[in-house]
Amino acid sequence: MDFWYSVNNNTWMGRLDPRVKIVSLAGFIFIMMSSDSIAALLGGMTFIVLLGALAGISFTMFLKRLLWILPFGGVMAVILPFVVPGAAIAQFHLGTLELTMSVEGMTRAALLTLRMGLGIFAVTLLIATTGFGRIMSGLRQMHVPYVFVAIIEFTVRYINVLLDELKTMSLARKARGFESGRSFLHRRTFATLGSQVGVLFMRAGSRGERVYQAMLSRGYCGETGAVLSNGFRLLDIGLGLGILAVAMFLQVYDAGGWQWLISLK
Repeated sequence: MDFWYSVNNNTWMGRLDPRVKIVSLAGFIFIMMSSDSIAALLGGMTFIVLLGALAGISFTMFLKRLLWILPFGGVMAVILPFVVPGAAIAQFHLGTLELTMSVEGMTRAALLTLRMGLGIFAVTLLIATTGFGRIMSGLRQMHVPYVFVAIIEFTVRYINVLLDELKTMSLARKARGFESGRSFLHRRTFATLGSQVGVLFMRAGSRGERVYQAMLSRGYCGETGAVLSNGFRLLDIGLGLGILAVAMFLQVYDAGGWQWLISLK
C-alpha cells in the first residue's frame, strides 16, 4: 500500500531513530489532543507540515491522507453543530423538522476536525519518513508485545490480498453478465454486496489457514528473532525532545503562559 511508502530516508528526519520518532510524535499527539484551543491545534498542524516539508513530504500527501477520515470524522463534524446546545446562529426547516446550528456546536466540530487532522498529519510524517519495516522493528526494540506487532504486520500485508480477491470476484460477476442496480440502496445491489462480503470472509479465512500452515512448515513458532538495538545518538534524543517541547510550548502559550513570560522581563 502506498500509505506505507517511505518518501526519503536520506533526510535528517528519515535518519532519526525509529523509536525516537514513535515516542516523540506519539507524545506530540497526546499533548496536543488535550488542547481545547483552535489556535494551538492549528499551530501544531503547521509545525508538522513544516517538519514534513523539511523531510521532503509535499503538502498534497498530507491532504490525501486527510481524505481517508472524511467518511468517519466528516459525518460527526457535520452533525455536531446541530446536536450540541448553545447560542443559535442559524435555523433550517426540513418539512416538520427544525434544525438549529449553535456556536458551541460549531466550535466542537472545528476542534474535532483539527484534532483528527493533527493525528493524521503526525502519523503520515512518521510513516513517510520511516517506512513500515523500520516502524515494526522500532516497536519490537521498545518491547511492545509481539502479538500486537504481529497483528499490525499481518493486517497491513494482507489488505492488498483482500483487495485482489475483491477485484477477482468483481471481474467474475461481470464475466457472467452482472449489472449493478440504480443506486447503492437498490435491493439487488444491496443483496449482491452482502453476499460478496460473506464470500470474502470465507475466502479470507481459507487463505489465512493456508498461510498459517505454510508458516508452520517453515519453522514459525509464534515469534521472530530478536532485533538488535543500535543505541541512540544525542542528535536523535535532542530532536525528539524538541518535538515534544514545541507541543508543550503551544499548550503553555495558549493557556496564557505568554503573560508570565512578559512579566519576567
